[in-house]
Amino acid sequence: MVAGEGIEIVEDNLCGFDCLVIQQKIIQQSLDLYVSPSADNVAPNFTTIQKALDYLGGFSIAAGKVAKVNLSAGLHTLTQPIVFPSSYAAQVEIVGAPLQMVTVNNLTASGSTIQVTAQGPTTGLYVGNLVMLACPNINWCGARHITAISGSTITLTKQFAGGQDYNAPVSGTSYLFSFPSEIKANSCTAFYLTQGIGKISNLAITGAGYLSEYDGIFIDAGGNCELENVAIFGCRYGIQHVSGRMAAKGCAFAGNMTGVVMTRGGIFDHHGADGQDVYFNGNAANGLWGMGTSTFTLGPVAGPMNRSVGVVGNTTGVLLENMSVLSPANTAFSLNGTGVQALSGSYVEIGRNNVANYFTANALDVSANSRAAVIGKATYGGGNVPATTSPANGTVGNNQAYINVT
Repeated sequence: MVAGEGIEIVEDNLCGFDCLVIQQKIIQQSLDLYVSPSADNVAPNFTTIQKALDYLGGFSIAAGKVAKVNLSAGLHTLTQPIVFPSSYAAQVEIVGAPLQMVTVNNLTASGSTIQVTAQGPTTGLYVGNLVMLACPNINWCGARHITAISGSTITLTKQFAGGQDYNAPVSGTSYLFSFPSEIKANSCTAFYLTQGIGKISNLAITGAGYLSEYDGIFIDAGGNCELENVAIFGCRYGIQHVSGRMAAKGCAFAGNMTGVVMTRGGIFDHHGADGQDVYFNGNAANGLWGMGTSTFTLGPVAGPMNRSVGVVGNTTGVLLENMSVLSPANTAFSLNGTGVQALSGSYVEIGRNNVANYFTANALDVSANSRAAVIGKATYGGGNVPATTSPANGTVGNNQAYINVT
């Protein structure tokens, strides 16, 4: 006899004779588990995320209760994907140590790097640290690595992969957010989640490189997930999500082949308030890629707004195929080879609820082909190719494609 999920079988002496008792193992209250390499693997302390999830996999979780797996600061190296095939995955959260913020200014660029000046201690920052830069100039926002620290001067990777180069300095106040908890997946996908997971937060994920076959997070059919304060760098796909729903705020996807790919009706939402931006910067192929009726809803339409989504420095900012949909508001498309490319019946509504988007310094702003349509409102910066209703400069393809952006 084998116990199923959340079930235990114990021997007992009931009514005066030996018997087997089958009973449910339930987590009745919300609880916290802790992951640190120095732990003793006795609940609630475990040496790896996988051991903590394996422990949770032996229980049912009562409705309305949440189990949190809290990661220590430091590098958590993987040789196998983290898995959690539990029907209670939606009630589990993986939480890294709180982000650290360093105020910086005097951003300058040269070659393949940028430099900023710290306005206080750089304690906790280190060479190789994956950080997220929030800057008054959207073109510099996103994830990048620290390559050198000398006194108050911090050198970062520029991180423009397939788009246009850029070197404009910034004198105003900017912020570096570092991730004390980082997962390094040298030879595997970091998370392979067949049931999704409730939430992942305060975590950097670095892969083996964008030419590898491994993803940052893979979520199979129907699984859902929320991301908050997560950066994913150097993977084939930062996120590969099949037909489920992904919500993200305060996140960055950089240096991957594609930042986020949604397939088979998958839905990606950015629902962060001001200060919880999402960036897709310097991905070798696409910032976002939607296939098979997938949907991307980017940016807020009410409340304080400051270009809350940045799609910057990718070969293609957003690629849509097979009747997928993009609905951006308050989103900047900048320094990409192509800002938005819609193919095979896909549909783009630029400026949801009449909230403007920004197209600046893309080699090509929008492209439509094979019954795709791009409509709406946009604000254009300099050095770009304006979108028109006629096939000027290749902005409109063939086969009943249509563009009407004012």
